[in-house]
Amino acid sequence: MKGLIIAGLLSFGMLVNAQNNVEAFSKSYVAESNQEYNEAIKVLQETKEDSYAVNLRLGWLFYSSGDYIKSKAHYQKAMDMEKSSIEAILGMAYPVSAMGNWTEVVDLYKKGLAIDPNNSTLLYRIAYVQ
Repeated sequence: MKGLIIAGLLSFGMLVNAQNNVEAFSKSYVAESNQEYNEAIKVLQETKEDSYAVNLRLGWLFYSSGDYIKSKAHYQKAMDMEKSSIEAILGMAYPVSAMGNWTEVVDLYKKGLAIDPNNSTLLYRIAYVQ
């Protein structure tokens, strides 16, 4: 019986956390639409969640704010969490290209093509860069 109560409390905690994350993402998107990137970042960082979705979003927001180093770090975390994520690879290419490292951009696209050889976005972008 005690185990059932603990499981119920954990489930409730997870539900509350999920609701908080939905609200944080919602607030983050509103702030981004107003070009308030620092606020959009702050809202997500306050969740203290280190998930794929949060890191992917933070990668985009830091890129949008011009902080390419932090953007790259969050995209790398997302790529580490989801090894086959084309979305994270494409995201990582934004700050890398903004820093002018075209060799790394091509390597990223090749890494993506190793996962999904027929991805039209990757095929187009690698052809465009080379």
